[in-house]
Amino acid sequence: MIKKRLFISCLFIALISCSKESSLVQDQNVTVTKVSTTVRHSLEDKLFNAKTGEPISMEEFSKMIKENPTIGLDKIYDKYGNPEKFLYDPDEPSKNYSQRDPALQPQVGQKFPDFVFTTIDNKEISSEEMLGKWVIVRFDFFADKMDIDNYVSFSKVINKISKSGNLTTVLCSLDTKENIDRELSMFSDVIHLVGDGQGFFAKYHITRMPTTILIDPSQNVVSYLDKDSYSEIQSLIHP
Repeated sequence: MIKKRLFISCLFIALISCSKESSLVQDQNVTVTKVSTTVRHSLEDKLFNAKTGEPISMEEFSKMIKENPTIGLDKIYDKYGNPEKFLYDPDEPSKNYSQRDPALQPQVGQKFPDFVFTTIDNKEISSEEMLGKWVIVRFDFFADKMDIDNYVSFSKVINKISKSGNLTTVLCSLDTKENIDRELSMFSDVIHLVGDGQGFFAKYHITRMPTTILIDPSQNVVSYLDKDSYSEIQSLIHP
């Protein structure tokens, strides 16, 4: 019995250890880099049938993965960037959900989905608190693989605007809090740094590095910004 329980536990861990390999394109060099990350999540009380909405028990699921070890699960993320539901589609049991779809990114003119970012100094920045303010959310690579010239240009613009504007800027990185604190803090004291952001990248289907999104006080997406349009941020916020 102990060996059987140990086998099932290991089977769960192997399944929820989701190795992702995504093509992430850096704007300036237009080079494709393969990134592989492994994230472990608990399925307890979070697993549902995508067709019926009915919960799936761990006992039932253990039987399913014994019959089909290649089961794919669609993850639904909460505002903290954590999976709140895992959906199993019986019609496509082995579907690969690791590929991100740019068409599912927040669209210009539409409301940016709710968020709560936790910064490297444990400050929470929530969409609820940001209502009525301009917000920029920038998604970027591991610190040692970033286009630093691009980030320096961005930081200089943000540093200048933040002195006179009602703007909150968040950098959500794939890297650890320790690494981005060490490598990026010196460029700006007004850009809020957020590490370990893999869940947000998946939630918003981010594929390009960097991706920089301007959000208006009503929390609608105004524009996707690149290096050539950083100089326009001031006029967009204060027309």
